[in-house]
Amino acid sequence: MRNKSKIAVTGAIPRTEPIIETVIVDGKTITVHEGSFVMALRKEGIRRKMIETLKSIEKDIPDGDEEETALVMFYPPMMACSSCDKGLFTPVEFLSLKEVEVDAWYQAVNKLNPHWFPSVALMEEELKKKEI
Repeated sequence: MRNKSKIAVTGAIPRTEPIIETVIVDGKTITVHEGSFVMALRKEGIRRKMIETLKSIEKDIPDGDEEETALVMFYPPMMACSSCDKGLFTPVEFLSLKEVEVDAWYQAVNKLNPHWFPSVALMEEELKKKEI
């Protein structure tokens, strides 16, 4: 006879509310979510697609043009954990957004998912050390 292990659950599993931020970008209300495993996979898929697309049009990745860097480093995580009932932005639309709006969106994504921007987090940490 097989030993069937059972897990006993005592008490209710605490429910947590989703952690979100909202920002207005180009007149759209963007909801930024704390990243899940699926969102992390989506982020890497978008990044891979951006790299493949840029390579196919013979562009250097990512230390060439600032626009290429934005499409490889910032566009994927910002798209992966964001939602909007009016739809998000294509890469071309993303590059044409106002800087102040992209910065507010980036700040929300970075607040909820700082591990998605390790080099930026390290730079900020180094600046804090120098200020002390």
